Amino acid sequence: MYRALADGEVDLICAFATDGRIDEYDLRLLDDDRRFFPPYDAAPVIRGALLREHPELRDALIGLVRTLSDEEMRQLNFAVDVLRREPREVAKQWLDRRAGEASDSNDDRHGTTTEPRGLWSLFATRRVEVLQKTGQHLLLTLMGVLIAMGLGIPTGIMIHRIAPARGPVLALTEVIQTIPSLAMLAFLFAIYGLLGATPAVTALVLYALLPIVLNTFTGLREVSPDVLEAAEGVGMSSRQRLRLVELPLAASAISSPEACLATILV
Repeated sequence: MYRALADGEVDLICAFATDGRIDEYDLRLLDDDRRFFPPYDAAPVIRGALLREHPELRDALIGLVRTLSDEEMRQLNFAVDVLRREPREVAKQWLDRRAGEASDSNDDRHGTTTEPRGLWSLFATRRVEVLQKTGQHLLLTLMGVLIAMGLGIPTGIMIHRIAPARGPVLALTEVIQTIPSLAMLAFLFAIYGLLGATPAVTALVLYALLPIVLNTFTGLREVSPDVLEAAEGVGMSSRQRLRLVELPLAASAISSPEACLATILV
């Protein structure tokens, strides 16, 4: 891909911002200002047994937090992937340089309060982003519940009216409920050909269908036959009976899963 871009065979490719070949071919990175692509942040992974044996490694690894920018990581990858230097040598050189910089600036920071670290300090630092993402998440959940209600309630009414459709419809919604979320998202990404809100809302809708369809069907089925007979006796049509009698009486059963469902989807 990089060679094709450098040779002018293509105009644009999708790449990692830390790939050393970007520097090799002197390519330009475009800023994802709309945040279409999810972030891929590196994180240290260590065996629990090793950490228990050498607890000092925790402080050593924590000291590396927020120390590597994309540009620095790209330069290190360039040294390994393009210049064919040993990863151990490149990493040691970077650590030595960082230790020297930390030593030089230690006197300037002497006596000052260390910047707090932890979950709450991270939240305080990135509170705007966290609140924005939380709002987006809640909006997607609300959209999923509303769309699922718009599809599930009519489906529940349909299977209450058409008995042969009950088995296939309920079986299909139950099968959908058993699909793992990651597999569902991967399947929807392939169908839509994109990432973003559309596949996520679709997955939420599919997972929400079963309780809504089932509770709608159950609520309508539990309406007293005497009440239905009385409605027919006063001359109500099938549509009037559904709108004025059955749905109001079944409303408590239909609406009962929504609050719990919204919590699960969140």
